[in-house]
Amino acid sequence: MMKKPKINIQEFPKIFRTIPENKLFKKALKSKTFKYLSLGFISVLCILLALSIIIIGTVVYRNVSILIQTSNQRKEIRDKIAFWQSVVEKYPAYKDAYFQIAALEYRLGDFENARQANNKALLLDPSFKNAEELESLLNGN
Repeated sequence: MMKKPKINIQEFPKIFRTIPENKLFKKALKSKTFKYLSLGFISVLCILLALSIIIIGTVVYRNVSILIQTSNQRKEIRDKIAFWQSVVEKYPAYKDAYFQIAALEYRLGDFENARQANNKALLLDPSFKNAEELESLLNGN
């Protein structure tokens, strides 16, 4: 049988060397123009960051305001629908109540409920001009 050869693993040399410093680079780091340039660059970055935060904050505030306003308007419309539905319960032959419900449902974007309420108004009065106009709008959507 053959003998396995011994592998000699060498360790890293124990010579510690430092990287020689470049005199020009060291001099540039100590110069006033480098300090002013770096301070100017940092200042510009801080100003841009502050402006970005202000702009984004303004946009978010505006969007949240619109969202709250829209939510309040939808709640008011739902309250009006509830009122007109209570009127319909008391007076089932009142065509204007059905038309009001249809118009409010249309504003909410619920075209199926708007169509049903408008059809009831047209059943009560087939020549009801406002209901006919709303029907043409509903058929367009």
